[in-house]
Amino acid sequence: MVKYFLMIGLAILVSCNDKSNGRHKEDDLAYSQASVQRQACVGKDSACAEVKINYPRFSGDDQQLTTWLNLHVKEQLLMYLQWGEASPQTDSVEVAAEMFLGEYKEMAHDFPETSLSWFLNTAGEVVFESSKVMSLMFTNSSFTGGAHPNYSVLFMNIDLEGLRLLKNEDLVLNESALLEKARIAFREFHEVDAQVSLKEDGRFFLDDGEFFLPVAMGYEGDEFVMVYNSYEIGPYSLGLTELRFPLKEVDGLVWSPMKKKGLTH
Repeated sequence: MVKYFLMIGLAILVSCNDKSNGRHKEDDLAYSQASVQRQACVGKDSACAEVKINYPRFSGDDQQLTTWLNLHVKEQLLMYLQWGEASPQTDSVEVAAEMFLGEYKEMAHDFPETSLSWFLNTAGEVVFESSKVMSLMFTNSSFTGGAHPNYSVLFMNIDLEGLRLLKNEDLVLNESALLEKARIAFREFHEVDAQVSLKEDGRFFLDDGEFFLPVAMGYEGDEFVMVYNSYEIGPYSLGLTELRFPLKEVDGLVWSPMKKKGLTH
């Protein structure tokens, strides 16, 4: 697409704010929240595109650990900003945000009569940390046209000792028992009648009527959390399904994160 030729306003604001409370021991892993915010407005009706990103930036004596963590956080943020092979690639979150605005400006120029405002809001935060495991939760909401915005939750679970991302199969130790516990909680969440199967209920996407565990699962506080995102097990109108279990209730069913410790921030 060609570049836009009519622009009323263009505002770009970038900030990387250190929100540390001043507590930082040299031997501790620490983080501060960083942010990127950019906006571009195009056309006589001042339709706009906006990017807001907030994420943890790690620091500490262990450079291998902090570099590894910061790299994986950045890669996740870039996944929200870049999609498909046609999307320009970069290793900079700030540049990717500019590219997102650039795509919007080209679209607004080519289709001024139908252009709507776009937005992409992403927040990443540390929701659990022990000497063994860290869980980061990313929430993302976006609109780039269509019937409605999109919203999703993702967990990044990290083996701090082995410096590796934990897959769901690493977390789940007893799939059949966890599946049954999730099924009971799922039925309660959606108030499915005791005499009706999930397949008979008709609201859920079930291959051959079989219930399944969600993609998004991880540790938060004193709980193990499972989230079924929109379209994963039901239509958009169903919304998110969030199931929470005290860690003591899933002991032996999921990988033990060990005793928690506070993260300096």
